[in-house]
Amino acid sequence: MYKFSEKALTLLRKAGWSQNWEATHFSEYQKILTEEKFELSDAVTLFLKRFGGLLVKHPHAKLPSETEYFHFDVTKAVKGVDSDWVKDDYSERVGQPLCIIGEAFNRYMVLAMSPDGEVYAGFDSTLVHVGQSGEEAIENLCSGRELEKIPELTASIEVTVEMLNHFFENERVQKTYGFLNAQGNESIRQHWLEAEFANFIYEHYDGLKWQNSPQTPSDIFNFAFVATGKHYAIDIKQHQLTHFCLNNMITDWGVFNTQDTSSLNNRILAVIGVHPQADMQISEINRYMLTAAQKEGFEINKNNIKTTFIPNTDFAFTISAIER
Repeated sequence: MYKFSEKALTLLRKAGWSQNWEATHFSEYQKILTEEKFELSDAVTLFLKRFGGLLVKHPHAKLPSETEYFHFDVTKAVKGVDSDWVKDDYSERVGQPLCIIGEAFNRYMVLAMSPDGEVYAGFDSTLVHVGQSGEEAIENLCSGRELEKIPELTASIEVTVEMLNHFFENERVQKTYGFLNAQGNESIRQHWLEAEFANFIYEHYDGLKWQNSPQTPSDIFNFAFVATGKHYAIDIKQHQLTHFCLNNMITDWGVFNTQDTSSLNNRILAVIGVHPQADMQISEINRYMLTAAQKEGFEINKNNIKTTFIPNTDFAFTISAIER
């Protein structure tokens, strides 16, 4: 169970909260969120049952003599915001479907939670990470802790994510990948994935060059092509365990960083891994990639890492991209 600081606990108690708190309007929240087509995950449900309806006043982060407040009245929050910001822009930027849970900073920013419990606050194009759980979000808001901004997607990531979404939205691709995964033959699955992706690139983009078996260790990119007027080089791989897949991605970036890559200037370079959804959370994937890269002696821009769930499957893809 999360342990609040004395400051946060005092503010919660002043708001009327106790360990036995039960939201009296949860069914109303559930109804309006369903009507607005939000995903009411287990994390959101549990949080709203424990804290739904609270209005918590706390000192202003920069002006301690003044007071701010946040609340978890979902009905009020949904009616006070353009929910498309949450369902579309914010959800895309964090890689998970977000659900409105309240508002913060005197209703200036909407609060939203992901299925794994991460909490974000947004206003128009501004999005910040508030906490890794609802309780941590409350703690951070009460303490006035500085919140990390979530950047807008960079162009190299946006186009590559859109491309992969287009590829994986094909039901035949989804079903075949699931079938081959169930057979347990990783080599066949990898060759099939490369061949299907090559065919997809050939049909939708220009100038495909595909190396099924790169000739040298330094040549890590299997596919070269042109999309939206830019030249791309892509390496795609997969694994039944997410951390092995991420390790393979890091290994390839490590090789890339030790070689003469002048021939790859003026390109968007992307290493893509396909892996299970369930064995690592998105926040863990980002941290794992950043830490593993540092151990190998190089850095990855955290803004250029994105994980997206593949519809109708138990899989996700993670992209790490740079523009040279």
